[in-house]
Amino acid sequence: MSNEMKLIMESWRKSVVLAESNKKDLLEDIDYIQEVLGLDLPIQESAHIPTKVQELVIKEYVKMQDWWAPIDVLNEEGGFWNRIKDVGQGSWKLLKLMKSLVTGGAGTLRTYMKAIMRKGVGDLKSKLFGFLDIIIQKKDAWKIPNIGSMAEKIKGWVTTAYEKLDSFQGWKKAIAATSVALGVRYIMSQIQDLVDKTLEFYKGAATQAAGAAGKLLSIPGELKDMIVEKVKGFLLKIAKEIANGVGAAWGDVTAWWGWAQKIFGGLEFVTSSLESTLSFAKARGIAERFNY
Repeated sequence: MSNEMKLIMESWRKSVVLAESNKKDLLEDIDYIQEVLGLDLPIQESAHIPTKVQELVIKEYVKMQDWWAPIDVLNEEGGFWNRIKDVGQGSWKLLKLMKSLVTGGAGTLRTYMKAIMRKGVGDLKSKLFGFLDIIIQKKDAWKIPNIGSMAEKIKGWVTTAYEKLDSFQGWKKAIAATSVALGVRYIMSQIQDLVDKTLEFYKGAATQAAGAAGKLLSIPGELKDMIVEKVKGFLLKIAKEIANGVGAAWGDVTAWWGWAQKIFGGLEFVTSSLESTLSFAKARGIAERFNY
């Protein structure tokens, strides 16, 4: 081991204290190394961690801390919040809580991921895909074959975003999952009324067809126009951005925050969505642990 690495390791042994109840040192906390840092290493609880593995652990920890570092320079000249206008203390505290949940320990990260996947992704994905499946199924009957093909692309892009999540581990996966959750939530916030109207018509047409010798209702022109407008314009663009953005190598939280605001409707939507998703931390008293 180089003298430089010895100094780094000694420094981190003294300064890195994790937010788990047992307060283990970073290099002794196997759960933290595997679940938070996302290092799939053949480590046994009782085994001595080899020097090369220690170096990997410290480097990944430093990389994680560097990614979040801008939110710790709130009042410094040239800091994150001085470079991004109209971002107040509320947003800063929100991201501080998110950082604490993602980086604080294996237990809090597990809880955060459950909240993201259940509240921010699961049900909304089912509703979005249900809507797209109707468009794909009825593209010929409703005389919108091109829109049906676009719906297939949209579904494919969103599916790609979900599949990309499996390529990440630990804190990186949490950021990627947050990106997908924001994207799907943003889509549904913009098309919920259209989804409801399409489903209502679809069910009504099926019911009438069952009792009318197979005759299908013609889709109302207004509803058809709405479907064409949303699928051809908004959905096609946002779904592609989600697929491309979820795996992007953002430099740090500043770049990620800027990307999210640009793609997902601005500051108000991003902050309100994160607030809603992170509400579980308040309900379980986790937020108080991190002074949120």
